[in-house]
Amino acid sequence: MGKDSQRIALSKRFAVYFLAFLSYQLIYAGRDWPSYLNGHLDLTASPLVGQTATLRLRLESNLAESVRVDIVFRLPDGIIAELPELIESQAYLSAYGFSSSNLLIKVKRKGNYPLQASVYATTSIGRQFVDHFYLYLQTDLYSSKISNDPIEHEHHNQDVILPTQVKIQPRLAGQGLVVNGHLQYFNDNQRNFKPLQQVRVSLYQNRQELGRTFSDENGQYEFQSVSINPNQLPQLHIIITTDNRVLTVVNRRWRSYEFKSDITTEIADDQEVTINLTLSATNADRGIGNIIDSIMKTHLFFIDQVGWERSKPIQVTWPSSGKVSYYYATQFGGRVTRETLTIAGGVDQWRSITMYHEYGHAVMMAAYDYEYNSVPRGQYQGGHRLETVSDTGFALSEGWSEFLEAAIDNRALNVTGRWEDQFPNIETNTWWTGSNDGSGSNRDGGIVEGSVASILWDIFDTQESIDLTPNEDDDLIHNRFDLIWKILVEDKPKTITEIAMSWRKKNFPQLDDLEDIYVTHHVLSKPNEPPQFRFIFPSENTILINKSLQIEWEADDPDGDNFFVDLYYDIDQNTQRANPIKTGISSKVSVFNWNTVFVFDGQYYLLARVKDERGELTSIYSETMVIVDHTPLLPPKIESPTRPESGLWHENSSPTFYFLTTPEVMSSRRYSFVLDHDAKTNPDTISDPLIRNNQLTLKGLNDGEWWLHLRAKDELDYWTDTSHFKIKIDNTPPRLVESIEWSVPEILAPSNQPAPAQREIVLSWPMLLEVSGIDHYLVQIDVDDRTFSNPNKLWADTKIVELKNYESHVDFSFLGAAGYKYYARIKAVNGVGQEGNWSQVFGPILVEDFPAWDLNQDGLVDIMDLVYVAKFFGQPRPPIIHPTPDINGDGSVNIFDIILVARHFGSGTIASPQLEQILSKLETKAKNNTLPISHAIQLGQNFPNPFNPETWIPYYLAQPSQVTITIYDTNGQVVNRLDLGWKLAGSYQSRQNAAYWDGRNKTGQKVAGGVYFYQMQADNFSSIHQMIMLK
Repeated sequence: MGKDSQRIALSKRFAVYFLAFLSYQLIYAGRDWPSYLNGHLDLTASPLVGQTATLRLRLESNLAESVRVDIVFRLPDGIIAELPELIESQAYLSAYGFSSSNLLIKVKRKGNYPLQASVYATTSIGRQFVDHFYLYLQTDLYSSKISNDPIEHEHHNQDVILPTQVKIQPRLAGQGLVVNGHLQYFNDNQRNFKPLQQVRVSLYQNRQELGRTFSDENGQYEFQSVSINPNQLPQLHIIITTDNRVLTVVNRRWRSYEFKSDITTEIADDQEVTINLTLSATNADRGIGNIIDSIMKTHLFFIDQVGWERSKPIQVTWPSSGKVSYYYATQFGGRVTRETLTIAGGVDQWRSITMYHEYGHAVMMAAYDYEYNSVPRGQYQGGHRLETVSDTGFALSEGWSEFLEAAIDNRALNVTGRWEDQFPNIETNTWWTGSNDGSGSNRDGGIVEGSVASILWDIFDTQESIDLTPNEDDDLIHNRFDLIWKILVEDKPKTITEIAMSWRKKNFPQLDDLEDIYVTHHVLSKPNEPPQFRFIFPSENTILINKSLQIEWEADDPDGDNFFVDLYYDIDQNTQRANPIKTGISSKVSVFNWNTVFVFDGQYYLLARVKDERGELTSIYSETMVIVDHTPLLPPKIESPTRPESGLWHENSSPTFYFLTTPEVMSSRRYSFVLDHDAKTNPDTISDPLIRNNQLTLKGLNDGEWWLHLRAKDELDYWTDTSHFKIKIDNTPPRLVESIEWSVPEILAPSNQPAPAQREIVLSWPMLLEVSGIDHYLVQIDVDDRTFSNPNKLWADTKIVELKNYESHVDFSFLGAAGYKYYARIKAVNGVGQEGNWSQVFGPILVEDFPAWDLNQDGLVDIMDLVYVAKFFGQPRPPIIHPTPDINGDGSVNIFDIILVARHFGSGTIASPQLEQILSKLETKAKNNTLPISHAIQLGQNFPNPFNPETWIPYYLAQPSQVTITIYDTNGQVVNRLDLGWKLAGSYQSRQNAAYWDGRNKTGQKVAGGVYFYQMQADNFSSIHQMIMLK
């Protein structure tokens, strides 16, 4: 590369750096809105095109009184309700109560959709308020996504056709062609249509633009003396574009919204053609209407009050990708070059005061001549409310916009402590304390935005203002907004106090009344005499510096006098020995970069001496010291020969650690450490004698996760940041596996298939809870031998690794054949790799062949087998139940099957005086059951049975169904109800997916032992089985 090329490249690089240095961004975000209602909108599923899902709104009241709410689900075009009558509903919420509303929806076509629920509430004392809740769905034929953050909805720009009403009337010959119409949008707050005002309307004949105009405040537009092109088809349409001389509403890609009408044909001269367009309640873009209404109302307010209007349109971006609306400005070289109002999708588009607020920031920027450094900004960052304590600049900026929220409508109740509340409001409050209810400890209202807004409101309001005291004005100043505006434009104040100072300097009237307003809100209208100074950085904590320190401060003179700042440093707060850093710093400067390269290592205080032009002097020391260290000590590095990697489990309970410090390792280095179970603990600043020669050994730590927190002390008496080292110890082998149970799940299969040669046997045992967790289990199954002596002849020898699928119990299943005895033993291996002992041998486990009349397969033909037949009595042979109650195979369950059971009663038969009564009840239920018997849905026998204290109930679904299982005692009383909800088609037979009953009634109490019945209902299917609880 030649020298000229090198110079050009360097020049370009410098230009880029210079532009980046000069360019900044300014963002003002709206305040937080506490609300009466907490609402959450969600979907039960993420539907694809053609699929359905349930849209649910859950409401929680924050009110101490009851409230009636009208709930309206607002679905955009492309989404329909399966039950339209449920789109609107009512609910009553008690004090701090809850409610839930559901709507089954279906996706008709792909797109990005805002799903909305509007809530129109009326309290018990008649106060009304509105709120809206949103969820966003992005879906097509193959994928679907649900988001709580706004997704820009579909807007095809040139292809959006609005509902169009066309009316053509003849005119007298020679009067020419006139095209007019009315534009409107649906307003969700007022639940009716409002004019779509101040939008550009373009008239087209095919693709040729014939003219353009703007709709008026009533949504009307008109084109006079329209000349159509005889060489084209005589058809017209209009296009609405969301821009005017004040604003331009664009999407995230900075494209204006455009809406077309249908094409109107058979156009001729001497006609009046009326084309009306509507942004309906299902049009996702209808919120544009309220955004335009609100900003235009703010625009007209300033024209009416002070004769000011914008020189060029401001860009309004909607909807934003976040949940917060904000004003955004960029600047170059101190001059604002671009402004944007960004309005969040969702509820903000319906809150007019959001637009008043954000447009207010743009107005202030204009009043300050778009000078970036002149506009009050302050240092505060983060969420804020009316009572937030921040700083004077931030409070003025936000207070101005919050004042406009009330001023535009001349309504104090627009600005309240809670959304749609009435008190406290901008007219009457104690926000200056830093709390909504006046309980805060702040005493300077000049740093509270709500107090600033209240002062501006008191200067503006009159008897006609809407507040809680109609036809009264509690102050003596009546609408002197013109004076406020004059101060902003001419003096560009940075604080609310400076507004009072300008009022005084300009000799405006009613100064005494203004000072009374300031006193009411605890704001100084005239600061104290001496200069004021405060170190911003360094502030509270000891600061360690190497080569330089940027010193920042706030300083001002209450009287507006000019002053100078002298900066010093010294070791003991003795002003006589202070060394100068910089003297004669102008009052316009608040930052100085102190070069400490030639300052000796040590600890120093900073001193500021501030003197104004009248000789008043203020001397302020920094509250903390700064430490100059050109080779600062870094946080110690922790190493361990017994713990090569932090965070892994180890058996050794007595670890050793070595500590290394940079820039040098000293045997006399002092440390402070803490050993606990918290990951972020900071040790104190007291040296610990247990650490010697940079080494520490811990003895006999208990099992568990430990954290070693360590910091080192430098010779300059400062402590480093903390290093953290994780220690995980498990020195104890796993416990024995106990409480092993086994079961043979019932087979749900067509009865015409032969019984399988082998049956599934399920072992279940409680999950062990070990310090390092269980890595896996080892399971061995021996057949007809409990010695497990020959590993080659084990029926099963398995490792169970995937334990994340289990919760409280672990299940292991294997296939066993009838007539064999199986024995099992299990042991656990923990996260360290330590093996526990084998459990006691569990068994024998038998899979028996039972006769057809031993229906419950308990090895005994008794009354329970008779009950089993009785519950199917009078029904056709169940198609997928094993064992089948149709014992004789004649196709139905009848008296002959009962006779077969009775004929084989064994010597252990249980005699029950209630037998006849039970059989009678079951037969009555079978005869009176009018629901058709589904041959595709079946209910299985619970397992284990008998049981104590818990059991699982298997079932099979051939199609998706809403499933409920009700449990009865022998008197027919409901014991408990298991609402399983909406289940997909399939088999639910294992412990992981079968219905589960914990043996408790509806009140949570354990039930007594005995016979119980469970009934399953799914669609039109109903079936009852019996089970036994042991005690």
